[in-house]
Amino acid sequence: MAETETDKGDNEIATTLYREAQDEIASLRSELYTTRRREWEVKEALTKAEHARDDALRDAEELRQRAAALQAATDRGDHLNAKLQELERQASSLGLEAAELRQRLGEAERELSAEQTARRRTEELRARAEGDRSRLQRERDEARSQLGIAQRRAAEAEEEQCRAEEDAAQARAELAAYAREGGGSQHGGSMSNLEEEQLRRELESQRDHAAALLKSLEKAKAEAAAAREQAAAASQEDGEGPQKELLDRREAELARREADVERRASELDRREAAVRGGDGQRKDPDWPAPVKGDDASEAEELRERVAGLEATISRLKHTREKLLLEMDEMSATVERLFTENTALSEALVQQREISSKWELQAQEGLLRAEQLKNMLEESAKWGNGEDGPEAEPRSDSERLESELIAERARCADLDLKVRALSAELTKASQHTGEIGRSVLPVLSSIESRILQVVLNTSS
Repeated sequence: MAETETDKGDNEIATTLYREAQDEIASLRSELYTTRRREWEVKEALTKAEHARDDALRDAEELRQRAAALQAATDRGDHLNAKLQELERQASSLGLEAAELRQRLGEAERELSAEQTARRRTEELRARAEGDRSRLQRERDEARSQLGIAQRRAAEAEEEQCRAEEDAAQARAELAAYAREGGGSQHGGSMSNLEEEQLRRELESQRDHAAALLKSLEKAKAEAAAAREQAAAASQEDGEGPQKELLDRREAELARREADVERRASELDRREAAVRGGDGQRKDPDWPAPVKGDDASEAEELRERVAGLEATISRLKHTREKLLLEMDEMSATVERLFTENTALSEALVQQREISSKWELQAQEGLLRAEQLKNMLEESAKWGNGEDGPEAEPRSDSERLESELIAERARCADLDLKVRALSAELTKASQHTGEIGRSVLPVLSSIESRILQVVLNTSS
C-alpha cells in the first residue's frame, strides 16, 4: 500500500513537471516563432534556413517530450536509445545549418569588401574628373592668351602696312612732281633722272614691303581665327553670352580692316595710274617705260587677296551661326540635365526615407534576436541544473538537450552577425549609389566637352 501511494505521488510529481515543461516549451515556441517571423521580414535571404531550423527545433521539442516520457518509463530502454540516436542526428543537422550560416557570413563579408573596392574606384574617378576639369581650364586660358597675341600681331602688321603705304604715296607724289617738270639744264636733267630712278627703286621696295605686310596680316588673321575657335570651344562650360559679344566685335573689326585694306589698295592703284599718266606725257627719251605686266599682276594679286578676305569673312559668319546653334543645343542640354537632377534629388530623398525606416526595422529585429539569445542562454543554464557547469548530466537525453540548447545559442549569435553585416552592406550600397549618381553627370559632361573640342580642332 505504501509503495502504491509512493508511486502515485511520483506519478503526480512527474505529471506536474511534465505540464510545466510543456507550458515552458509552448511559451518558448511562441517566442521563437514570433522572432523568426520578424527575421523573415528583415531579411528574406535566410527564409529557407529559418524554416528548416524551426522544423528542427519542433522535432527536437517532440523528441525532448518523448525523452521525458522514456525517462519516466525506465523499462522501455530500447525505445529510448532509438530516440537518443534520432536526437544525435538532429544535432548533426543543426551543426550543418550552423556551418551554412558561417558560409553565408563569409559571403556577406566578401560582398562588403567588393563594395568598399567599388567606393575607392569611384573616388579615383572623381579625382580624375577634377584633373580633367583643371586641364580644360588651363587649355582655355592658353587659347585666350594666344588669341590676344594674334590680335596684337595683326594690329602691328596693320600699322606697318599703313606706314609703308604712306611712304609709298609720298614717293609717288615726289615722282609725279619730277615727272611734271618740263625744263631744266642738262645737269639738272641727269640729276632728276637719277633721283627719279632712285625714287622708283624705293617705290618698288615699298611695294614689296607692303606685300609682305599683307601676307603677315593674313597670317595673323588666320592665327586669330584659330585662337578664337579654340577659346570659343574651351569657354562653353562658363557660358556663351560674353563670348558671343566678343566674337561679334572681333568680326566687325575684321570687316573694318578689310574695307580699309580695299580702300588703300584702290588708292594705290589710282596713284600708280596717275604716275603712269605723268610718265606718258614726258618727252625725255632717257625715262624708262612703265612695265604694265607687273602692274596688272600686282592688281590681280590684290584682287585675289580681297577675295580671300571676303571668303574669310563669310567663313567667320558661318562659324558664328554654328556657334549660335551650339549655344542653343547647350542651353537645351543644360535644361534637360537640370530637370533630371531635380528628379534624381527627389528620388534620393525618398530612398533615404525608405532606408531610415528599414534601419529602424533592422534594429528592432536585432533587439528581438538579442532577447532570444538571452532566453536561450538562460534555458541552457536551466537545463544544466543547479549542480553547476562541472556536474555531469544525469542521462544521455539531458546531455543532448544541453548540446541542442548550446547549438541554438550559436545559431542565434550567427544570425546577429549576419544581420549586422547585411545592414552595413546596405549602407555601403546606398553610399556607392549616391557617389555614382553624383559623379556620372560630371563625367558625361566632361566627355561631351572633350568630344566637342576634338571636333572643333579637326574641323
